[in-house]
Amino acid sequence: MLKSYIETFQQLYSTPRNVIDSFLHGGENGESRFMHPFKFIMIGMIAVLLLNTLLVDFSFEPDAAGLVPEEGNEQMQEIAEWIQVSNVRASTQLLPLALVVIFIPMLSIGGLIFLRNEMEGFYSNLILNSYAVGASMIALLPLIPIWMFLGYSLTDPFVNATLPAVLVAGVMIWIYQLYLRPAGILDWIRLISSYATGYIFFVIMTGFFAGVIGYMIFMINRIMELAGG
Repeated sequence: MLKSYIETFQQLYSTPRNVIDSFLHGGENGESRFMHPFKFIMIGMIAVLLLNTLLVDFSFEPDAAGLVPEEGNEQMQEIAEWIQVSNVRASTQLLPLALVVIFIPMLSIGGLIFLRNEMEGFYSNLILNSYAVGASMIALLPLIPIWMFLGYSLTDPFVNATLPAVLVAGVMIWIYQLYLRPAGILDWIRLISSYATGYIFFVIMTGFFAGVIGYMIFMINRIMELAGG
């Protein structure tokens, strides 16, 4: 399995068509020698999640100052703090999970809009983005020493949004251009537009889910407090 993972990983950075087309058209050419996209992305996701959890302390003191319109509203303050915690965790410790669960479908929707002539429907976009996101997991590893040693607060947008976005985008667009082979400025515009649209959808959906989860945590804690009282 390790050999298959390494070979798949290497090919995605050099000739991704070998991997992706081999899977998409495997029924015609026999079984692919490359790793299944689901296995490939799960290995990368689990490995980075484990390293994040074991090496980095993601605890921080939430600060909802400026997020709550009415001063003195303790409930609103607590809800805002839990939402902040959920947002930060989703964009740091749990980022690999968010990329798999949310980013891949959102990118595939962007591909349906802008890559209609290059990709054969949602399924082909899903496979391309599954392999590309799986390969981009390695780009998250430099974040670990940054979170551990450089003294940035986890609430700093530079380390929980900007830097992860730049690292992942670099890998994704590299694989996109190798696979799609843009021949001119219009092709590049479609490629960038597809990725940008997927990323915007990802940010919106991640914020929405983080807000829902933060509110649910607040409600569970409040119910437990009332039950204990």
